[in-house]
Amino acid sequence: MVAAASAGLGETARVESFTRTLIARDVWSRDQLLAYQRDRLRSLLRHAAQASPYYRDILPSVAGSGDIPLGELPTLSKETFMKHFDQIATDPRLRLADVDAHWSGPEPGEPFRGDYLIFTTSGTSGVRAVTAYTSEEMAIWTAVHLRMLHRFGIRPGTRIVAIGSPSPLHLSKRVFAVLQQGPSGAPRLSVKTPIADTVDALNAYQPEAGMGYASVWGLLADEQLRGRLHIRPRVMALGAEQVTTDVRDRIYAAWQIEPGEAYAATEAPLVAQAPPGRDGLEINEDLFVIEVVDEDNRSVPPGRPGSKVLVTNLAARTLPLIRYERSDSVTLAEGGNLRSGLPAHRPHRGPQRRHHSPPGPRRRPGRHPAGRPNDGHCQLPRRAPVPGPPRRSGPPHPRSPAPRRDTRRPGTRRRSRHPRTRGRRRCSTPD
Repeated sequence: MVAAASAGLGETARVESFTRTLIARDVWSRDQLLAYQRDRLRSLLRHAAQASPYYRDILPSVAGSGDIPLGELPTLSKETFMKHFDQIATDPRLRLADVDAHWSGPEPGEPFRGDYLIFTTSGTSGVRAVTAYTSEEMAIWTAVHLRMLHRFGIRPGTRIVAIGSPSPLHLSKRVFAVLQQGPSGAPRLSVKTPIADTVDALNAYQPEAGMGYASVWGLLADEQLRGRLHIRPRVMALGAEQVTTDVRDRIYAAWQIEPGEAYAATEAPLVAQAPPGRDGLEINEDLFVIEVVDEDNRSVPPGRPGSKVLVTNLAARTLPLIRYERSDSVTLAEGGNLRSGLPAHRPHRGPQRRHHSPPGPRRRPGRHPAGRPNDGHCQLPRRAPVPGPPRRSGPPHPRSPAPRRDTRRPGTRRRSRHPRTRGRRRCSTPD
């Protein structure tokens, strides 16, 4: 599989082993998948009750056996997570004061206490979450992304360009550094790279696949349509912010491809993904238990939008997250398509946040956020219609797509200009 330049041979072999194991689960039946999920949940509850002082105090005594319905357990808000960080941690060396001093210091990307990688959220919800992963946990999350690329049709040797955050505290920087290892010469780009420099780098490298922020690739689609960018990616995986219908249409107009989509968070890397051309996010149920609830944490039936999502991370052992609250509005699918036992998680193009960002200046068109984690909603700037490729006196560039009269995707309606109806996302999952 893919090797990380910054990783030792042992870490690379571990990532490859995890990746093969994850890909092998794609042929499991639905019953096999749910049985594995139940077993991992029991293991997590036993571990949390034994190793975490916080969970030892709040979980019922029967939780230590792992045989208790998840819905009977208390939820965990981000505020509670940060307030009781020291007690939730299963390693007494992890103390929030020391972790904060590390990530705000001169080398935040270096391992903490020799083994822990520290990542933070942006704090746009009013609370900045901090999480820590061991090298083994990080290898699992890297392997999960490699499995996603495998599902999207990306194989070893594919020329990938991933555009993420430049901050070492953002999970995307660490994961993307691994995913781009392969053919030499892949440019190191981020959301802070000037768009003109990004265009030059992509023209020189000619990537076969693109990953990263939806808003950035939307801007690059505009550059392709204006005739300044000349690439032909065959696969695209977008995430880190909401993927609007507008962005999808611009990408289709530029390259005639449907982008795939990732739904992830710093505390829950890659909860689900939607392969290109498929209207449904496949939840990684071998790694997460997802509950859609209302404001009072009561279960919401399929077909109705919830107010929150409760995420139980089955792979996190350092900082167990059980019924962790995320303010994403999600709708479970009524039935949905199943592939290899994985449920469809039908989106309305990106989980919508229920919080309001702190006051501040609006982003201008052409600007994109730096270091913003996938906290769900990210409002894209409104922009004027993008013109098609300019007329040329000579023959067109050999890699330029032919102009299209109607750049909308087949079967789609004209986009609404009303801000309340454009770019919202419903997520869904079957029973």
